[in-house]
Amino acid sequence: MSGHHWTDTAANIDRVARLADKIEIEACCDADGVIERCDPEQAELYSVYFHYAPHGEPDALQGVECIADRGSEGEARALAVTLSAQFGLPVYGVAGEAL
Repeated sequence: MSGHHWTDTAANIDRVARLADKIEIEACCDADGVIERCDPEQAELYSVYFHYAPHGEPDALQGVECIADRGSEGEARALAVTLSAQFGLPVYGVAGEAL
């Protein structure tokens, strides 16, 4: 698990954070180079996402964007909490709980 430590560029994080409504952490697995969400028991890494809701605007950004991968849930939580403090966004953990 220690090989996963990627973070998007600071400029892109700053740009997309302003469009997001929350931060999510998800347990993920590497399936032959494709990162997919999986059960925490099988997780190989934990991804941090910005979540977007359209808020009634049909052309608004919606869905999620991965902005970082970490080798442990604790590392992902630490980054998410830092981003939360920086951008004023709530954080939701792997189980959907507010952090």
